[in-house]
Amino acid sequence: TYLDYKHKKFKVFSKTADAVCLDEDELKKIYELDLSEKLHLDRVRDLFIVGAYTGLRFIDFSQIRPENISGGFITIKTIKTNQNVVIPLHSFVKEIFLKYERILPKISNQNFNYHIKEICKLAGINDKIVVTSDRGGRRKDTVVEKHTLISAHTARRSFITVLFTKNFPAAYLMV
Repeated sequence: TYLDYKHKKFKVFSKTADAVCLDEDELKKIYELDLSEKLHLDRVRDLFIVGAYTGLRFIDFSQIRPENISGGFITIKTIKTNQNVVIPLHSFVKEIFLKYERILPKISNQNFNYHIKEICKLAGINDKIVVTSDRGGRRKDTVVEKHTLISAHTARRSFITVLFTKNFPAAYLMV
């Protein structure tokens, strides 16, 4: 019932997102972090690692079932692009699937994004990052710790960035 957005004077101010990614050393810190005393964080960390080593979006890695895993590969049809993808099973991901008897834990994207920040903080991912925002047409730079910017999509960005640094062909990553 609120239709003000249709008015010709209604303006939308866009802002570019400050996207971050993690390098292999940071991913390894997260993977090796002892969270045995905090099982809810342990599950989130494991899901993040699955995302970071498959390159799948949250909605896709959340849907992996045992029948998607065969012969050292994950085969899944992605939700967004409706494409079938075949992904080699990284050793970290294989260990995580074995840990959960091939059925990954379920968590909402919102809870995932909340907890992954805490996990990254515990892993010591606290480099200073400059975040630029626009308020009232004025640019403002703010320095924040890197862990505060981490989300589910960071796993995908990290996967892609790590492969780019290894000269992996971009065409294979565009699904």
